[in-house]
Amino acid sequence: MRKNILVLGGTGFFGIYAVKRLLENGHQITIATRGQTKIPFESQVAHIPLERTCPESISAALKGKNYDIIVDNLVF
Repeated sequence: MRKNILVLGGTGFFGIYAVKRLLENGHQITIATRGQTKIPFESQVAHIPLERTCPESISAALKGKNYDIIVDNLVF
């Protein structure tokens, strides 16, 4: 079953592999990043620029959008 998935941090080391696998499984992917890193799957995913440390940025960027699953790939 195809899912609409939001991936936070989908351009980093772990995120790239997660997005690749999700795409291989036929899911609709949106990546939310600050926009500072090239998106490896740019033609296959949607992109939402946002600053995850700013609640106002997140609210504005995601207003009116719905996702079946949210994947957070922030790894420190």
